[in-house]
Parts: sequence; C-alpha cells; structure tokens
Amino acid sequence: MPAVSLPPAEPAAAAEHVDGEEGRDEPVDSPSAEPAEPPPLAGEVVAFTGTLASMTHAAAARLVDDLGGTFTEHLTRGTTLLVVGEEGWPLADDGAPTVKFRHAAEWNRTGEATVRLLAESDWLRLAGLSSPLGGDLAAGVRRLYTPAMLSGLLDVTPGRIRSWARDGLIRPVKTVHRLPYFDFAEVARTRTLAKLLAAGVSKADLAAGLSALSEVFGEEAVAAGRLDLLARDGRLLIRDDAGLREPATGQRVLEFAPDDPHRTGDAPDEPPSPALLRLPDPDGGRAARRSAAEWLRLGVERLDADDPAAAEPALRACLAKEPTHPEAHFHLADALFRTGRPDAAAERYRAATEHDPRYLEAWVQLGCVRASGGEHRSAAAAFRTALEIHGDLPEAHFHLAESLHALGDEGAEPHYRAYLAHDDRGPWAQLARARLKMTNDLR
Repeated sequence: MPAVSLPPAEPAAAAEHVDGEEGRDEPVDSPSAEPAEPPPLAGEVVAFTGTLASMTHAAAARLVDDLGGTFTEHLTRGTTLLVVGEEGWPLADDGAPTVKFRHAAEWNRTGEATVRLLAESDWLRLAGLSSPLGGDLAAGVRRLYTPAMLSGLLDVTPGRIRSWARDGLIRPVKTVHRLPYFDFAEVARTRTLAKLLAAGVSKADLAAGLSALSEVFGEEAVAAGRLDLLARDGRLLIRDDAGLREPATGQRVLEFAPDDPHRTGDAPDEPPSPALLRLPDPDGGRAARRSAAEWLRLGVERLDADDPAAAEPALRACLAKEPTHPEAHFHLADALFRTGRPDAAAERYRAATEHDPRYLEAWVQLGCVRASGGEHRSAAAAFRTALEIHGDLPEAHFHLAESLHALGDEGAEPHYRAYLAHDDRGPWAQLARARLKMTNDLR
C-alpha cells in the first residue's frame, strides 16, 4: 500500500488561562465568533390598526420597543409594518377598512411606500411572543370561550350569542354536555357586522370592506366572515325554516315577490322595505296544533327579543306537551329570573338538572341564582357539581371562587387561578387578579 504524505501538523493554539483559586491554571472558553441574533423587530417601524385581541395598544407599543422595533402611533410612509387587530373586523363606522389600512394599501398599490400588512396573530408569531401565562399569544387570539365568558369580553349577552349560534351565524368549535365553546375571533367579527348593519351600513358596503381585508386575512376567512347575513334597510335579518326573522326583535319579515301588488314604491336600485309580520300569540287558534319543538322555538325567539314575559307562556306550553324537556326548563328559568322571580327560576334550573344531570349551564346558572340571593353555600355546591362533570369549566371556577370568597374561605385562591388559565384580560380576569392581590396583601 503506497505511503500517504501528510501535511505537517500545525502547532496547537495556546489556550487562554486565568489563575485558579488554588494556583492552578484553568482554561477559559474563547468567546464565540458568531454574532448575536438581532431582536425580532430590529429595523421595523410598527403601527397598529383595529382592536387587538391579545393586548392593549399601549402594551403592544412597549413590546415593539422591547423587541428592537420603533413604535409609531401614526402611519407614515416610513412605517414598515402595519399590524391589523383581530378583535372583530377592522372596519370603520361606514363599513370600510380603517383609515390606516386604506392608506397603507393605497401606498403599496401606487409604490409611494412599502408597508407590510400583517394580521395580529401573524405578527405575534413573527415576534415570538409568549403570554404571561406561558402560552402562545398567537394561539390565544383564537382561544375558545363559553357564552358566559364572551359576554363579559364583548359586551354581548349570552342569550344573543346562543341566538347567533341557532341562526347559523357562528358555530361552536366544540360542545361539552350542552355547553358550546366558540372561537373568540369569529364571535367578535359577528358582533362587528351586526353592529354596523344595525347602524345602517348596507350589505354592499360591508361586502366591499370585507373584500379589501382579504389581503391580510385571506379569501376564506373573509368569506366566512360574511356569515350569510341578509341586510335590508340597514337591519340584520336571518332566514330560517319559516322565512325571514329579525333577531333583535323576534319579528317575522314578510317577503314580497318582485311583481307583488302589495309592494310599495321602492326606488329601482333599493331593496324593498319588508312588511313586519308578528308571530301569532301563544294563546291563538293554532295553539293546540303546535308541537313542543314549535313552542320551544317561539319561547326562545321571544327571549332573544328581550321579552321574557311573552316567552314564559310559550315555554310552559312546550313543557305541557313534553314535561321532561331539559332545555325548556332551562329557558323558562331564564324567563322567570329576568321577570324578577329568582326562587321560581332556581326550581326550573333544578328541574333541568334532574332531567339531564350533566347539563353544565343549568348547574352554573342554578349556582348564580343562589349566589345572587346570598345563598353562597348552596351556590358553591352547584358550582362544585359542574366541576365534577367538567373540571375545566372556566366560569364554574370563577363563580365558585366568588362564593368561597364571600364565605371567607381560603379555598377560593386556586379557583381564581384556574380561571385565569383560560382568560387573562376580561372583566372577570381583572376581578380575579384583584382578589388574589388582596389575599396576598393580607398575608
């Protein structure tokens, strides 16, 4: 085998040393030659538009500075990044995208400036941000909430959220023992559209505004955001098996054919002004022919229209035909509580749990009614039952903590913390943090 000629060995580099504590020479690692990673927003000039779902604009501004970027309150041609908030659609009062969004899109189109448009969740991933709870803030934007939690976060009643779900405007991501969990972003966007339609913005203007947002949110998200809304005369109408209905009032809308002689003189390019057809009275002639399901739907529609007194007889008629219907008992309890009869409401919530022992919302509402009357021990028992069924139910943890706090029980603290694991920014979260701070201050 031929010999291989090897190059002469290079002398080993001398290691750096420092004197050890006992006089020994200790080697020291040479500093790394690799440059440090730049902060994630280095060189970026960042502005925000719309409502952020993960934090306030002030907190976001501080984070931009902490991560090496420069925050600017006003959009300029020197802005490099415009972050679009994901709590609701970033639409102005006229249904068009916000002014900052429109300017950035126009500058990009004409070449006057280059402003990168990013949805809030994409920006959070770019920045590699984590929430104080240790979770991914970008995922938190898409966090799931129950109707009770959403009510506090979005100032929408739980009943309205349920009615949107019944009408197909929103869809629960999952349901646990009759309790629906919704995507926060989807519900917030529905609220935005409903408010704009109720304020008189036309469907055409909203469609144009949503279309402009597709650059950031994608065609699929924007299409889903339209949610099959029907708008006439600035009102939100829902189509169900019986025709058109206005969710805000529960009134039926009578549709006319284009050549119907009953139509009024609408302008050629305007939608017809629909006549309103009220639902029959529960004691009307069709009463005997209605099914339990029809009575239930009528009662729930009247609850949605904020008329619990009118809902009560319809729900009682449902129970006359089907006495063991858990949801009829649940909604009747709601009607009774809203008309000032908490004891009767508690009996109906209890009946709902007897006919469906795993009816989570009924157990929680039973506890809330008891707590409203100062019966915190009974309330705590109901909340604990809900947690035995579903140990991860946020509002049961919160309400149990509140009842235990009212009783002076130190066991409230872990339940406040359990709630904060699900919600770290809503009004209940603020109260939970205040209670925990009060507890720590007393120690």
